[in-house]
Amino acid sequence: MKKDFELLLKDYQHALGLFRNQQLSRNYLFCLGMPCQILQMNGISPSPFWMFQRTLNKMLKKHELIWNEIALLPYLLSQPLAVYRSRSDDFSRVVLAESEYSATIVLVISSTEHNGVLINEVKSAYPKESESLAVWEAQGLKIWPKK
Repeated sequence: MKKDFELLLKDYQHALGLFRNQQLSRNYLFCLGMPCQILQMNGISPSPFWMFQRTLNKMLKKHELIWNEIALLPYLLSQPLAVYRSRSDDFSRVVLAESEYSATIVLVISSTEHNGVLINEVKSAYPKESESLAVWEAQGLKIWPKK
């Protein structure tokens, strides 16, 4: 299992390098692995995580994630700190992870169909301040871990 994850991470990081050098086809989707048991138990389907290139562009330009954080997204998804319901979409979950670069990273995951197949699409990732996390908890959006 660990060897599979290491291979996935290597392939993902290789694809990131091709993306950075503008050598990927426009339709390429990044695979970020399978959801861990915690995520599956909290509303994320047992389907692979996929990320479109437009999402990666948004993470870099709008949300100002650094390459080191983006390179670790599969790892961050495998080590969640918390899971929240989305305020705007019943089919989405917000996963909180810890990064050594920005402290807290929020990943927005949506279960959706792509070409007739159910996937977990990574819709966004961005650094988050702890004050806004308290607001989410006060709104009752936190579903894991239970207090």
